[in-house]
Amino acid sequence: EGDHYFYALYPAAGTTSNYHTGTVSESESSIAALTGNKALITGSIPSAQGSVKVVEVDSETEETFNVYKPNMNLAYMYAAEKTAPVANVTLHFHPLVTAFEFSLKALDDFMASTNLVSLTLSSTSTDLTGGFTSALDATQAATVDKASSGLGRAITLTLPTGSKLSKDVFSVFTFLALGVDQTDLHLTLTFEGGGTRSLPLNKMVNDVSTPVTVAGCKKAYFKLDVGAPEWRYFIGSLQDVAVGPTGGTGVFGPDFVSYRTNGIVTEPVPFRIRYWTSSGGWKYTAPDWCNIDVNLTGYVDGTDLGVTFPPQVNSAPDTQHHSILSDPSNAKTDFDLSTYNVATLTEGINKTTANCYVVRGSGTYKLPLVYGNGIVNGAVNESAYHAKKTATGPYISAEPHYLGYFKDHLDNDITTPYIAQQLAGKTLTAALVWSDVQGLITDVALTGSGQNAYLTFSVPAATIEQGNALVAVLADGKIAWSWHIWVTDEMGAPIPGFNDYTFSPLNLGWVEGKDYNYDERLCYDYAIQTVRNENGEYLRTVGEKYLWQWGEEFHAGPTNPFYQWGRKDPLHQADGNIPEGQQYAQFPGFKVYYPGPGFDVDRVKEDRAVSIGTAIQNPYTLYHQDPPANTNYAATWCLTGEWNNWNSVYAGQHYNNYHDRVTKTIYDPCPVGYVLPNQDIFDNVSTYSENTYVSSILIWDSTRRGRYYQSDPNLFFFAPGYLVDRGWISEYAKTANYWSATPATNWDDWVGWGMGISFNDETVSKWMQLHRRATGLSVRPVVEY
Repeated sequence: EGDHYFYALYPAAGTTSNYHTGTVSESESSIAALTGNKALITGSIPSAQGSVKVVEVDSETEETFNVYKPNMNLAYMYAAEKTAPVANVTLHFHPLVTAFEFSLKALDDFMASTNLVSLTLSSTSTDLTGGFTSALDATQAATVDKASSGLGRAITLTLPTGSKLSKDVFSVFTFLALGVDQTDLHLTLTFEGGGTRSLPLNKMVNDVSTPVTVAGCKKAYFKLDVGAPEWRYFIGSLQDVAVGPTGGTGVFGPDFVSYRTNGIVTEPVPFRIRYWTSSGGWKYTAPDWCNIDVNLTGYVDGTDLGVTFPPQVNSAPDTQHHSILSDPSNAKTDFDLSTYNVATLTEGINKTTANCYVVRGSGTYKLPLVYGNGIVNGAVNESAYHAKKTATGPYISAEPHYLGYFKDHLDNDITTPYIAQQLAGKTLTAALVWSDVQGLITDVALTGSGQNAYLTFSVPAATIEQGNALVAVLADGKIAWSWHIWVTDEMGAPIPGFNDYTFSPLNLGWVEGKDYNYDERLCYDYAIQTVRNENGEYLRTVGEKYLWQWGEEFHAGPTNPFYQWGRKDPLHQADGNIPEGQQYAQFPGFKVYYPGPGFDVDRVKEDRAVSIGTAIQNPYTLYHQDPPANTNYAATWCLTGEWNNWNSVYAGQHYNNYHDRVTKTIYDPCPVGYVLPNQDIFDNVSTYSENTYVSSILIWDSTRRGRYYQSDPNLFFFAPGYLVDRGWISEYAKTANYWSATPATNWDDWVGWGMGISFNDETVSKWMQLHRRATGLSVRPVVEY
């Protein structure tokens, strides 16, 4: 009798939805309480929802749909009925959630071909997910109350792998959300690769786009054609680049990009670069005097666009030296440089190796892969790389200065003169390190193996001039040994001179002065895309920038490369401290240097002393280090742990006999037939008078800016200055400084004996002199006995 009340909740605990896995738990769906005529129920809407694709066909229209079924375990419904006693009770179910159904179709081929990973429904102001409660009363409609925590404003619907929108069939997606009013909604499509497309759910009200509001516990239907968003185009900027006649590299497009994006896909956009020169106008090809490193298909990530300027060719008139050196009668073919004695001017000798080889004409040449003078007269010369005590006495190496085996580029003992055998198992290659004439040396390569391994190179007739170059063999990419190639037509017979020595007619590496003329090269450039942007225009960089290789015209005086004490390799005069374009005015003897491929020979100095192995690996680097703080000498040294690099049996005591010659070592820089002198070569050539030293055997020649031996004017000492230990040339045409092979053991190990002349009218500052080992001085070889 009386009224009866019935309450029901879907889903029940233990329910499993069709198409989906997972069973509803008591905590996710329950009738929490019954009080009188009312019931309290609880549920939860998660932020991550799945979907299963099912193809359905409408029975009336026969229209096909790709339906992505929602998880019906989240489709909360309730029934609350009041009835008199009857045999059967009908329960009417009502939703406790808000449903969003989206029917989407691709509008274009791009959208239809792009994999869709997920859809996200989000709101900027209302909650879509979280726990909820609802009080049921059979006399009125239920309302949903949100939980006070665990709420969220986004639902992500993950789609099966390979899902795509279709241009022909609608795809239907359903989100189940909290049964409350929602507004400020967006549908975001996420595509494979991470691109997204966000669609605001708005409607037009009085020509104003207004957010749609969906009432709680209702179902909203949206039907949308989804097209690809408009592309947005981007292109980077260019900048000016300027270098000098010796060439170089630069970045004319820093962090450059050329791409487009639609929010879904980002892809490179091809572009071209236009160049303007005064002789050719605007063109899409770079001038032939610069090389552009550009991928014209575009860049999504910022990339530096590089430009390389090859060294300019000297357009000054030909010299008489070129005419002599390029004469076909002086040309050689596959000439073995170790069979030429420079001191006796004799070809065809038994193989005798050195660190310097003299080339007197164009052609093709080879030199043995041998450490310094490790081979003499066809036989192994162990004394060159193995310092031994052969006798006793004050002038023979004492034990503290006995070196044993000399070191290779890895500071390992050299136990064989043959480089390929010493470095067995390593990959050997050959390279040009630098030259002071563009194109002087070409085609550097290796041939043969073991004791018959050679480095080969060519000297083209078209570009041959007086000059110097450094070629090297590399082991696993590191310079293992290098050789000085001296091209000259003036290296004649040696000249007998003072102190019973016979001198080379020239300083080592000497070249005459010459004129240089480099023309200016200039072009302007900008980049432009080859695809029209959203405005129908070709996007281009802002403003024209320039690529500039400035010109110079100057005369370089005669000079020679310099040497640090104990090192075998010539140091060029390239000076990083002097702005390019000024060095020639300040130093008339300054040379132009050209690095070989892969070498940066502008790195001319480092503030440290190094082992001989490190110096071998870096033959173009000037090393210097200040002395310890507890010394009073403002001096520097370059090598550590070395004493008699240039004399394998002598430790540094003063020679009293001019016939005691230096034992030439593998570190000696002189060519075949010549050797470094000991310090006594420079004794007794000046007399002291009124605080100055006046030369007794040398005569001043103001025309040639130097001094000559009064007994033979052909023995001439020019003043090339010196390379200071900080990296610049000093006293050009004012001083001459020459190394001997003798270290100064009665001083610290940062000085060595040499000769120093100051050309000032008739005076000479001093002949025998101690020099800082890090200073770059000239070398005047003497005949080896």
